[in-house]
Amino acid sequence: MGSIASKSTEGPSDDVIEQIVCKENDIPDNGMQEFEIGNNGNKILVVKQNNEFFAVGSKCSHYGAPLVKGALGDGTVRCPWHGACFNFKTGDIEDFPGLDSIPSFKVSVANGNVKVSAKKYALENSKIVKPLTKYNPDNKRTFIVVGSGPAGTECVEKLRQEGYDGRLILITKDSYLPYDRTKLSKALSSEATSILLRSQQFYEVR
Repeated sequence: MGSIASKSTEGPSDDVIEQIVCKENDIPDNGMQEFEIGNNGNKILVVKQNNEFFAVGSKCSHYGAPLVKGALGDGTVRCPWHGACFNFKTGDIEDFPGLDSIPSFKVSVANGNVKVSAKKYALENSKIVKPLTKYNPDNKRTFIVVGSGPAGTECVEKLRQEGYDGRLILITKDSYLPYDRTKLSKALSSEATSILLRSQQFYEVR
């Protein structure tokens, strides 16, 4: 719906699409709707809550489930498949499974029209990996996390996201790196290496 405007700032990765996606009254309060934006079939999720509009990526960062079919909460949307929960104001992931956030986009309302501004690279990437601080061998402080399940895995990443650059030790009985336990009930023949949450390299460089 509406016209599409594209503008470039510093380079290709900074290209921005601006588009009127709907009318202000098209979405009821505490409702959400999926819209196509741009010319490449990319979709976004627009949420209306307390008469404010927000826009995020339309797919869960875990396995790509359509969030429009999920459950809307107070400031959050929960995936219909495995229950991952996202803040629809920031795109931040707030509950496992899954470790990555989803993109969020700027929304403005004028003359009854709801317009979304989105960077092209964000539209084309359903996962946002938050910046992680790299290990600093000069920091002698050590954190030990016991267990490589969802809580332990999220804990070590959160420490790096919040700027901790000391030593991290993750203790587990498993012979593998942290893996996606939700997939075990759906693909019993899966090799552990095919359902790892992160690669070996991801952990080594941090």
